Amino acid sequence: MKRPAFTLIEIVAVLGILVTVSLGGLWLSRRAQQQLTEDRFFDAFSAHWQNTLVQAQGQGGGVQFVDHQAIFFVGQPKQSVSLAIPSQFNRVDTTVTIGKDSFTQPTTVTLMRPGGKTVRMTFQMGWGALDIQR
Repeated sequence: MKRPAFTLIEIVAVLGILVTVSLGGLWLSRRAQQQLTEDRFFDAFSAHWQNTLVQAQGQGGGVQFVDHQAIFFVGQPKQSVSLAIPSQFNRVDTTVTIGKDSFTQPTTVTLMRPGGKTVRMTFQMGWGALDIQR
């Protein structure tokens, strides 16, 4: 008497589907984690930039991008706060300065991901307006 059972082909097919779904979920969770890290960085960057603009009135200041760090500074004896740039971005070396009159030197900083996609942070002259284009 024959008993109903799964064939080897059916078991291999189910295992193949499970592996594919698992790998897809792992890839999506990594991408979601990277997106969350980027969102937190740009939110913190915007907050630090606004704070630096307020503190730099009459003293000058700016932000310097060095070694995967964004270093916000104010005044001559540079009081600084640093913010780590997420590791998925390539290294950028640039300085954006704020004059004593609170006007910024117009600058565009481009952060590039390994896949070739870029994020542009444009610092505009009038009162240090910051535009982040993802």
